[in-house]
Amino acid sequence: MLHTARQSFVAGLAYGLNKSLLMLSESDVLAPLDYRDLLRRYDNARNAKTELDVWLDPVEKEFARETDQAKSRAHTIRLASELKGLRFGEYIAENESRDKLDACFVPTAAYNAAIEGTTTLFVGRKGSGKSANLLRLERELAGDSRNLVCVIKPVAYEMQGLVDLLRKYEKRDSKGYAVDALWKYVLYTEIARTLRARLDKRHNSTWTDSEQWFGQYVDQQGDIILDDFSVRLENCVDLLLEGRTGEWEDKVKDTRLGISEALHVNALGGLLKALGPAMERIGRVCILIDNLDKAWERSADISVLAELILGLLGIAQRVPRDLRLGKVGGRAVEASLAVFLRSDIFDNVRRVAREPDKLLSTRLDWSDPEMLVRVLEERFMVGREDSADPRQLWDRYFCESVQGKSTREYLLSTILPRPRDLIFFTNACVSVAVNRGHGRVEPGDIEEAEKQYSQYALESVLVESTGEEIDMEGVTFAFADGEQVVSETDVTDVLSGAGVSAKEHLRVIDRLCGLTFLGPEVGDGIYNYCEDAQAYKLAQVRASSFARRSERGRRWRIHPAFCGFLEVGRESD
Repeated sequence: MLHTARQSFVAGLAYGLNKSLLMLSESDVLAPLDYRDLLRRYDNARNAKTELDVWLDPVEKEFARETDQAKSRAHTIRLASELKGLRFGEYIAENESRDKLDACFVPTAAYNAAIEGTTTLFVGRKGSGKSANLLRLERELAGDSRNLVCVIKPVAYEMQGLVDLLRKYEKRDSKGYAVDALWKYVLYTEIARTLRARLDKRHNSTWTDSEQWFGQYVDQQGDIILDDFSVRLENCVDLLLEGRTGEWEDKVKDTRLGISEALHVNALGGLLKALGPAMERIGRVCILIDNLDKAWERSADISVLAELILGLLGIAQRVPRDLRLGKVGGRAVEASLAVFLRSDIFDNVRRVAREPDKLLSTRLDWSDPEMLVRVLEERFMVGREDSADPRQLWDRYFCESVQGKSTREYLLSTILPRPRDLIFFTNACVSVAVNRGHGRVEPGDIEEAEKQYSQYALESVLVESTGEEIDMEGVTFAFADGEQVVSETDVTDVLSGAGVSAKEHLRVIDRLCGLTFLGPEVGDGIYNYCEDAQAYKLAQVRASSFARRSERGRRWRIHPAFCGFLEVGRESD
């Protein structure tokens, strides 16, 4: 009786706690009234087993379901923890650590050309990897002790100082000669400054006679060579302004003599004689120039800046050639110079060039989606085991599809084809998923992150519209809440509503296409987003031809990158 009472007590607790309960008893046992209705009776062992099986089946299923849920929760928590640590690095190369940048850098044909020194000018859109290429180039070239690597990155106010100087020259010939002289001064003093810094790492007792002579000359000149870039630039400007009068520019010959005397004779003459022999241990001089876009502001004189950069591109060919031919101090040394320039600035430079066809350049092109996604996968692989597979990124951390496309394809079809955009978007996706406590990036996370990326993308391209008299931000905002594909009538209505005069419509449409905000229809449902001016000229011809054939007029499509922020209805591709 005591044993039965204990079982009854436990069964009562289970019943009270709403637990699954089975009470079995032989059929001839008289049960107490308080649980008689809960008791299941059996006549033999077979009946007892049948009762047990009927009760046990749903219990086992519920237990298995709860176990699976617990495992799933644990798996989700583990993935969420891993997702918190998933970062693809900084989307701005200058903010990334050098070691990580080196580890995940994806070399391209443009980069290889820069290493070999076969190309001078590298052109790319904002976020296309110009700074990343320069930082990696600097490190790799400096890894060879025979190379002398000079990096020039002027800031905005320094470039503005040059613009102020050039405004004082009214004649184009005078201005061009001043620009050439100025860049020669800047480049040669930077080479000398870098060489002196290298020599200072060795005790002067190990210097050769030529190096001793060079060191003494630099010490004598001091501020002309050893000061920071901005100070040397100011010295150069002062030298050019010192004898300049209105009459001095009346004759081109006198102007050139004045500039030549100010810089070539007074400032550079002795330096070049000492510099050449001192480079006896140098196998190659490598000059890298970036940041020329920093002064490209609304208030800047765009035409003067364009002439200034055009002059640099000319000198960029001549200085390495003079070094190779031994025209600097009588000693020949291999040399290369690489200039990294934003696409819209290069287009302005081409407009002021007398022979734009001679401005040869290499474009930083990311139109190949496989090469672009490799940037992301290389960053994912940094710090992981050598046996890790890049496909784990998509299989483990991202959902399979978004709006009928694979996640990988959706991301690539949404962004502007540039490394910075892809890194920004994927980092935003991960951040949204982590904030929502998800174990992987879900479709809703991507759609929310797309709004953040879309705003960033629009702000980024509007930077490239600097110098425009028309408010391009207001123009792009005028397309909000509309359709992604717009006809010629739609576009003109939007522009008129944004306050753009009718005579400016064609120019503004061209500018919107140049910013890749709009892409002209060049085939049935095929829209071409052009990354440079030459490609856009071809697209215009194709678009006009297709409009005539289709008999429905010209059409454009807003790039998917901007649809999220502007809340434009995105069409399926």
